[in-house]
Amino acid sequence: MKEIVVKQAKKRDEITEIFIIRKQVFVHEQKMFQGCDMDQNDSKSIYLAAKLDGEIVGTVRLFPANEGNGHWVGGRLAVKKAYRSYGIGKLLVQNAMRYVKKHNCSKFTAHIQVENVSFFSRLGWRAVGTIKPYFGRPHQLMEASLDFADKLFSSTPPSPPVEVHPHMIKSNK
Repeated sequence: MKEIVVKQAKKRDEITEIFIIRKQVFVHEQKMFQGCDMDQNDSKSIYLAAKLDGEIVGTVRLFPANEGNGHWVGGRLAVKKAYRSYGIGKLLVQNAMRYVKKHNCSKFTAHIQVENVSFFSRLGWRAVGTIKPYFGRPHQLMEASLDFADKLFSSTPPSPPVEVHPHMIKSNK
């Protein structure tokens, strides 16, 4: 059995791997960006990485909004294709909620692709406003319920392990 662990990425090689995953998902697969998905928010971002046996298989970024009033923004949630549908995205979102809550967050928002709205709703997020184009694709602005995060985390350990058996991992070949 293998374990997936979510931690803050701090080392240069971890950050490099995170950008490779993001490029694969947002540039190559989804074609939301040409060449690179990096923007002005990357310099102030915190990156969480989901690791399986030391390999980074997913990521999400978090950064304080410009208002400086406790508002944090999440985004660029990406999981390697071979590791999707095994709870990695959920672990990343839960740990992102935990991280911002510990850092005095009063409001946590993200622009969510419309096909992922129900996923985020199950994790205590609610839609704010109407669906709008964001980088050429329809997105819904959503806000996390930090009260929901408190309830969720009072009953679950940090970065809950997920058992992954070799037959569960899809090959990219």
